[in-house]
Formats: sequence, structure tokens, C-alpha cells
Amino acid sequence: MMSVVYVVGALMMSNILIINAEAAADLQSSSGEPRDPTRPLSYQPQGAAAEKKSWSLDSVLISATRKLAVINGQAVQEKDWIQEVQVIRIQAGKVTIVVQGEERVLTIRSDIRKTKVEG
Repeated sequence: MMSVVYVVGALMMSNILIINAEAAADLQSSSGEPRDPTRPLSYQPQGAAAEKKSWSLDSVLISATRKLAVINGQAVQEKDWIQEVQVIRIQAGKVTIVVQGEERVLTIRSDIRKTKVEG
């Protein structure tokens, strides 16, 4: 009975060592500085997440009373925020956003059909 416990314990320890060996490959950050060992491997600084994110303009709806855009599947209006990005202007076929102080213009893909609706 004791040998079974010992074998199971040894197997568990070897798995932990394998996992730690895989994690050891990522001990340095992309800047070359040592990575904080208490930080999760999937951690990204706040600015890096906004910078790396791909922004896609899915739709623009403009009426006499409101302007609405759908960016990455989320409906937004002017002055709204998506994570660390602010929507500045919504115009027909394009939206201006600010990412880390830099203005960017998102446009609707050219293969999307544009329809003008009265009312």
C-alpha cells in the first residue's frame, strides 16, 4: 500500500517538474528583462492589450436622432469606450477611434453592401 502512494506521489512530482520546465522557457519578458515569476504567463500590460487588439468596424447606422457603430461586435456611440479605446466620430462608412493617444480611422470593408434607409 505504501509503494502505491509513493509511485503516485512520484508521478505527480514529475508532472509538476515538466510543467515548471515548460514555464521556465518563458522566464524573460519580450523586453529582455527577467519576468516576474508570480505573474501569470498570459499577462499583458494594459497598453499592450489595446495596442495588439485588432479593431474591426462591422456596421454603421446613422439616423436623424443618433449615430451608432458596431466595432468587434459591440454597439457603440460617439464618446463611448471599448476597453482603453474611445470612439470619437461616427461617419458614413467610417469611425474614428483613439488608441493610446493616437487617432485611427476604421472603415467598413469594401465587400459589405451599403444600403440607405429612409425614415
